[in-house]
Parts: sequence; C-alpha cells; structure tokens
Amino acid sequence: MLRRVALPAAVTVTAFSNSRRSLTVRTEDFFSKEGISHARRISWSPHTTEKKQGAFAKLARSNFNDPLPESFNTEPYAEEEIEAYRAHHRPDVYIHKYNVSATHLSLRP
Repeated sequence: MLRRVALPAAVTVTAFSNSRRSLTVRTEDFFSKEGISHARRISWSPHTTEKKQGAFAKLARSNFNDPLPESFNTEPYAEEEIEAYRAHHRPDVYIHKYNVSATHLSLRP
C-alpha cells in the first residue's frame, strides 16, 4: 500500500531552490574568424566552422579566394562604348517583339 505524506510548503520550496543550476549562454562569435562569402558557405551551423579546410572544403563552390573589391573597378570598356557596339551589332536572337542579348532585353525596331 502507498502512503501519502503531506510535506510542509517550506520543504518543497527549499528543494526547488537547492536544485537550481546556473545556465550559461555561449557568447562567442563563431563567424568572426571566417572571411568566406555567404554564397560559398556550406552551412551556417557553428559546428562546421572549424572543419572548413578539411572535408567541407570539397563541397565549396570553388577553392579560390573571394575576389578583392579592387578587381571590379578595372572595367576595360566604358558603358558608352558597349552601347555603341550594340547599336550596330544587333543580335539575331529575338523572342516575339524583343531583341535578346546576354545582358539586355530590348524592344525590336
């Protein structure tokens, strides 16, 4: 037979207060060490950050470093030259009433 014993309220409160554990929050910045672009990351989960050079490097989009921002500033052609070339060299590819090139979609004359 089970016997129920009524405990005083003070006993239960002290039992709960003694069993408290201090919770810690991890505040480390997992991604501060990495200069890899958003598109080339495999995942953003923290446990894969240290393994990036090992097995996860095979899954990356490329093994080359991300391009420096200076490399985009050296455009060989001005925008006007490109437009002048397009004005005389119209592509023959057209869809319905539009000329289609690799960069532009324009209405046919």
